[in-house]
Amino acid sequence: KDSELTPRLAEMDRQIGLACKGQMKAEILLEEARRATMAAVAPREKAIRLYLLAHLTKHVVREGMGEARAEYHRASEAWKDFPAAYVEEADIADRMRETRVALDLIDKALQYDPEYGPARLLLARISISAKDYARAKALCERAMDKGATGEACELLATACNFLAEECYKPEEKKALLERAISAAEARVALEPQSGLAHLFRASFYVEIGLFGAAAKALEESLRTVVEPRFQGAGLRFLLHINTRLGRITAVKETLARLLKCELIQGE
Repeated sequence: KDSELTPRLAEMDRQIGLACKGQMKAEILLEEARRATMAAVAPREKAIRLYLLAHLTKHVVREGMGEARAEYHRASEAWKDFPAAYVEEADIADRMRETRVALDLIDKALQYDPEYGPARLLLARISISAKDYARAKALCERAMDKGATGEACELLATACNFLAEECYKPEEKKALLERAISAAEARVALEPQSGLAHLFRASFYVEIGLFGAAAKALEESLRTVVEPRFQGAGLRFLLHINTRLGRITAVKETLARLLKCELIQGE
């Protein structure tokens, strides 16, 4: 189960991070992962090793999606009761626009674990692409019953927003927007140091016309999120919002902060 996979995946992600920073060689990581996979004998261990190799391949090999997909497939062949492998293969299939294949793989994952959250969330993402927003919302709500994640919050907010756009009943529309806002806020609460979570919340406010709330949220985020890339992106977004609101003084102040930020990052 994922409780066995998660810590090993976290260590793999740490090593991938070091490789991306040039502190470890990706080629060495790949060679070690391949040797470990070949050395594994027990089916379950073989499957986990193949899954980790696929994860590594996906992130460090240029145009390695096809190779990673094959390794995820081998993982699920080695150990059938491996929902995570089916879902990862399904995600790649969906990215390659093989939606029917992706849906079949998700179905396999849910056969082994009917409450597997990542399978429901990928199905929700596919449902949003297919404009089946009601199904996406239901899938996200069910996944969140088992534990909220940043991805679940993002998808739920997106689905609710689209449903609100299609709704002509004022009370229902209001309820959907309130649910979307609460989901966007929940993502920030779950990932307080994630610049992407803060940008999503602000962009969502803008999407539904709450420009003042977006500006306020960004100002708060810029004080708490230390991620350098977020500072630049956040200030550029704030500049756009202040310009849209016609706040001349705020525009000048934000522009000065942005120029200072870019100067520091350029040094």
